[in-house]
Amino acid sequence: MWMDFYTLAIQPLHNVGITCFAKTLCEEDCNCTVVMVEYGIRGASQAWEELYHFKYTINVDGTTFSGRYLGLLRSDSLAFKSTIFEEYFNNWLRPFEHYIPVKADL
Repeated sequence: MWMDFYTLAIQPLHNVGITCFAKTLCEEDCNCTVVMVEYGIRGASQAWEELYHFKYTINVDGTTFSGRYLGLLRSDSLAFKSTIFEEYFNNWLRPFEHYIPVKADL
């Protein structure tokens, strides 16, 4: 089971996990609790401002662009970014200088 691998292999090294998902994308007969248990979605565990103090952060778009990306760029963290969306400030940023690009299909 995926959760066993996560618990045994990753948790001692990193504080990572899925904290939420778009419940509006579930069909009417979808049980959100079952989805959360199956995929190890643990819910938000800290305020977004606290994330800005981590050494590394990863920003992945969901069903739209990520509104938190600009805040991550202004933080003390090194931001890893996976996106297919353009933002108004993209032309001002240099990959590997301001952020680390991550392929969207990884």
